Amino acid sequence: MFPAMNPAISYMIASVQRSGTHLLCSILRSTGIAGSPEEYFLSKPGETWEKRWGTPSREAYVQHILRQNTAANGVFGTVVMWSYFEPMLQMLQEIPAYKNLNGAQLLVPVVHAPQHILSFSQTR
Repeated sequence: MFPAMNPAISYMIASVQRSGTHLLCSILRSTGIAGSPEEYFLSKPGETWEKRWGTPSREAYVQHILRQNTAANGVFGTVVMWSYFEPMLQMLQEIPAYKNLNGAQLLVPVVHAPQHILSFSQTR
């Protein structure tokens, strides 16, 4: 766990299941300087983040994950699988401050203007 702070630099790993993302994330976490990338925006159908994680609001949940998972050097990382990318955007859009934003516009204020979006796909 990192000291509570907001990110200065963010990145999002956009991926598909079974493509080595969890291995990549464990390597990034082990550096101690790349934040603690996890699937923070995952939710089951009919479930909200604030309900799943017991926060008072969706906005409070987003602020909590940013503060608690940003490395001391200001780096925050997250993972989003393609299968729930659209539902994640819809849930973010339900936050009053973000209701007029869509698509990539939502990622700028929420994930603090991610510097890198990495995409990995499985080859068969």
